[in-house]
Amino acid sequence: MNVIHKIALDLAQNNYIEIEVAKGSENTIVLQFFFLESGKKYDMSEVGAVSFKAITPDQSIVFNDTSKVQENGSVLYAISERIMETPGRTTCTLQLIGSKGEVVSSFEFYIRVKAQLFDENDYISEDDLQGFRAYMIRAENAAEACEALKQLLNVTYGGIEDLIGDLSDQKLEYEEFLEDLKERIANGEFNGPRGEPGKDGADAIVTEGTGIMAFQIIGADLYCYYFGDQPNVIINTDGDLIATM
Repeated sequence: MNVIHKIALDLAQNNYIEIEVAKGSENTIVLQFFFLESGKKYDMSEVGAVSFKAITPDQSIVFNDTSKVQENGSVLYAISERIMETPGRTTCTLQLIGSKGEVVSSFEFYIRVKAQLFDENDYISEDDLQGFRAYMIRAENAAEACEALKQLLNVTYGGIEDLIGDLSDQKLEYEEFLEDLKERIANGEFNGPRGEPGKDGADAIVTEGTGIMAFQIIGADLYCYYFGDQPNVIINTDGDLIATM
């Protein structure tokens, strides 16, 4: 996200140029310079680099490089934080450096940084400020998403009111179906006929004591299965099964 100011600098004559920017912008203000010579486009084919020099209102000296020469012959310079944080008029020049070391200097031009009405940092913390800005962005994104959804509904349903009406009708239809289904279940409409009895299992006796044991008759033999301690089980002379717990 950049704000670009396009500036035509005539290297052969002194045209007074002053660019106004607002203090508080951060890493967003870019100057795009186009070079002229007596009103005609200057040949930038042999320019190897362009250097930016400035003196701020508090007499600080700033040196920066610009971007490489663009295909259209322009160069870009993002105004440094040192300049943006100092309200007042900064005096600037550009130097075009040729491939053989020759230098062409522009006439002076000016960047005037306008002071803010107030500085947020004087009133709220940096964390609060960042949070506030983040919520602003989220609110904007949410508003855009809502607007897009509204447009989609208008195209698909003819409007939000029509969609709400359709949803209300479907809700009423569903509720009527549900009540009818409950009544049919209560009347036994979905109860099927009783099935055939299942096959009996093998004869056995299962009891629980200390551990688990089970008895099963297989042929003429009685089998005892147990888990844990061996159970105290006997068959007396009368053929009775006796288990002592």
